[in-house]
Amino acid sequence: MDDKPRDHAELLMLDFAIRTGIGSDQFPSKRYLWTDAFAVFNFLSLYRFTSDEKHLRHARRLIDLVHETLGRHHPDDTREGWISGLGEEEGRAHPTRAGLRIGKPLVERTPDDPYEMRLEWERDGQYFHYLTKWMHALQCMHRVTQEQRYLTWAVELAQAAASGFLRETPSGQPYLCWKMSIDLTRPLVSSMGQLDPLDVLARWPNDRRVFMLHSARPDTRWSRYTVIAEPAQAVRYRHGKTRFSQPQRGLAKRVALTHQPFTDLRRIFDADAGIALNDNFVKLVSWYDNEWGYSNKVLDLIAHVDARG
Repeated sequence: MDDKPRDHAELLMLDFAIRTGIGSDQFPSKRYLWTDAFAVFNFLSLYRFTSDEKHLRHARRLIDLVHETLGRHHPDDTREGWISGLGEEEGRAHPTRAGLRIGKPLVERTPDDPYEMRLEWERDGQYFHYLTKWMHALQCMHRVTQEQRYLTWAVELAQAAASGFLRETPSGQPYLCWKMSIDLTRPLVSSMGQLDPLDVLARWPNDRRVFMLHSARPDTRWSRYTVIAEPAQAVRYRHGKTRFSQPQRGLAKRVALTHQPFTDLRRIFDADAGIALNDNFVKLVSWYDNEWGYSNKVLDLIAHVDARG
């Protein structure tokens, strides 16, 4: 990597660490699971290129802060302590056992609260695709440090996600809830988007062997995902429509083949899933090959902006 983009990336991540309470007590800790997962990837990438221990320390500190914050109930919730219900010592040893909160500003909707779509975007809960992103961040940390605890936390998070999000329609068809309550007992948004099944399909070949080798528990929860993740099948539940199409499954298979850590591949375009809406308006389906590819594009953008002054 050229020194100039790398230096820009270091400055950005140092500013992020200060502003969100990772590397300084000057600001309070601000945690949001999706953003923090990508921050872990960036810190580990910088550590890989620079061998500067401060980036690895920031990654460690960030993971600890995420677990300490999002593994516990929302500050405005009437409930307190770890969302798993574990005691203090055991909760710190197993912070992902019951999943992790999103990190939204408002406390989650109670069973008696009416559903309001605008407010729901600001309310807490758990998202499946956020959990899988954090799961991958923990795996990357394990690859770099070879510390077993990170892999254990990833496995326990996978088990919580499998147990909590996989549901069935009244007709018995499996689907993944879009948003679950913090305790994973009730859907907050029961519909399913197209990307969650794709996430399972892309993660399954890449992560399954790791989980099976290192999990002390039976893999029955993960094996239930094959109903959704198997490319030969499609999940049908809303008016009998296929929730991901053959082109999308083809895209997911290509993502699975290239979804490896620390590769320089930039992104994947799926020509079969593109749609020409008219002569001047084309919709393209593009998927970043992995978080490392995404980080490379961020660095490319920094270099481009810098070149333009």
